[in-house]
Order: sequence, then C-alpha cells, then structure tokens
Amino acid sequence: MKGRFVKVFIVLIVTIFCFFNIAISQPTIDEVLKDIKKKAKLINNYKVDYILGITKDNKLVKSRGHIEFLNPDNFYMEVQIADLDNAKQIFISDGNVLWQYMPDMKIATKLRLTNINEEMQENFEKKGDIRNPFANMKSETIKLVKEVVKDDSKIYIIEAEPKNEVRDESVVKISKAKIWINSENGIPEKVEWRNEIDETVIEQEFKNIKVNGTVDKDKFTFIPPADVKVMDLNKQEID
Repeated sequence: MKGRFVKVFIVLIVTIFCFFNIAISQPTIDEVLKDIKKKAKLINNYKVDYILGITKDNKLVKSRGHIEFLNPDNFYMEVQIADLDNAKQIFISDGNVLWQYMPDMKIATKLRLTNINEEMQENFEKKGDIRNPFANMKSETIKLVKEVVKDDSKIYIIEAEPKNEVRDESVVKISKAKIWINSENGIPEKVEWRNEIDETVIEQEFKNIKVNGTVDKDKFTFIPPADVKVMDLNKQEID
C-alpha cells in the first residue's frame, strides 16, 4: 500500500513539474509580438524570393517573384504569374515615386507618393512590408498557436483574423490567417489564408531570406525605356 502511494505521489509530482515547465517555457502572445517588433527594428534591408498560390474555382494559380527592401521606404518587387505570357510585372519605389512596369507590354504607371493623402500612403507602406506581418490583422484576434524548431531556429506559429477591409478586398473569401515567423529575424516564412470552412485558399512562401546584406541602391530607381508608354496616375493621362 505504501509503495503504491509513493508511485502515485511521484507520478503526480512529475505531472505537476511538466505542466509548470510547459507553462513557463511557452511565451505569451504579447511577449512574442514584442520580440518580433524588436527584431524588425534591427532590419535595415532584406532580400527574399516568394511563391504565391491562390485557389479560385478549384483552380490553383501560382506566381513567383523576388522582393528587395531598403529602410526606410525603398523597395523592388518582381512578379511573374506561372504559365502566362506577358504577365511579368515589376514594382519599384524610392519612397517618393512608385513605378509599376510591365516590360512585355511596354507599359509603365507612375504614382508620386508625396501627392497622395497620408492615409493612402500609410496603408500602402504597411501592406508592402513583410517586417510588419500583422498590419492587416485585427489586433485582438492575434494568438500564438505553438512554437516549433526548424533547422535550429525557433518558429512562432500564429493565427489571426484579417481586418474587414482586407477581407472585403480579397479576390477569394478569407476568414483567418496562419503565419509561420522565424524568431531569428521576425520575418514570416509562410502565410496561409483560410476560408470559413478552414480550407487554405491563399498560400505565401518566403524563401532565401537574406537580412542586412549588401544593397544595390540603383535597384530602387527606374528610368522608363524610350519605347515604353507611361501613365501618370496623379494626372490620369498618358505622357
């Protein structure tokens, strides 16, 4: 009887220890967000390749691309939709002017960011920077699902619901997002957008992430070739 009591007591102690060890080692979502923001502030520049997949009408449409960013507001992004000719687009901004260039169609659009209102500019900047993966999320819905270890790096897996305007503007119906964020740099490695029945309808993967490396500053300026038609979006006319 005494031996059985000792065994039960030991099992109980081990169970309590494991419970408190898990509780202590698992950070709160506030601690995680604070850590991610801290890491983001240390990023002066980054380069990343990405794959974007969108499922619509039971068909998966994929695009691939490359993003480069230089603090505070310079960026370069290439987009190529798979299996589509004449579908390459390049977005370039030096913080003052945003260019959208379609080389195959020999068309470019120009938008002077200094001439648009502050709300539009702030919205544009937030959406374009993967250092702030929660800009489009309702803050009260952000929660930590769990932590995992991948290639000796700790990965935060986080769920959140999109803001109403993001949900309404989406090309497919979305109700929540699941985000995998590398704790080493605070940059997401993967984002899944899911519908109301928990099906993944949009998937983003970020690969070959390079942080605070060498930068080609010429990448963030654009001079249209002579044979390219330019549309000035501030004037809404063809130059």
